[in-house]
Amino acid sequence: GPLCVKSDFVLTPVVVQLIRMLTERERTIADAHAHLMLESMADYLAQSLSHEYGSSAEALNRTLFDSLTQYIAQNIVSPQLSATSVAAAIGVSVRTVHRLFKRFSDSSFEQYVIQRRLLLAKQSLVSGANTSVSDAAFAAGFNDLWHFTRRFSANFGIKPSSLIVRR
Repeated sequence: GPLCVKSDFVLTPVVVQLIRMLTERERTIADAHAHLMLESMADYLAQSLSHEYGSSAEALNRTLFDSLTQYIAQNIVSPQLSATSVAAAIGVSVRTVHRLFKRFSDSSFEQYVIQRRLLLAKQSLVSGANTSVSDAAFAAGFNDLWHFTRRFSANFGIKPSSLIVRR
């Protein structure tokens, strides 16, 4: 259910003022600015409440992170996969996606996605599921062959073409 913030919570006046400002008709704020303000406030509140409520907030954050990684795994081959698309699908801000990766992962969101895609491409080349570097790259969600080849070589120390199964 919804989280109730006590009236004596230190940020309650700030939240009330922000809501008033965003809903008053005489003060119009562009949608993009309103969205940014609300997103920032939500992230700040989440961090503040996690200090106040401790382990239950930590458990919620862990659950959100698990949802993020599950969504990524299910959509890893989509070239449109991004922090923005993941945030929208899970119902959190982009900043929250990055904050959760910083908290629960050894890598950034981008590094995490690229690593998963590289492993997927490598598996497809080794198994023979893809018989060309471009097929493996595009099937793993990359949309730039040069970028894929450069990342693959840097990550595994070999060229992806060296893994093509010759039949």
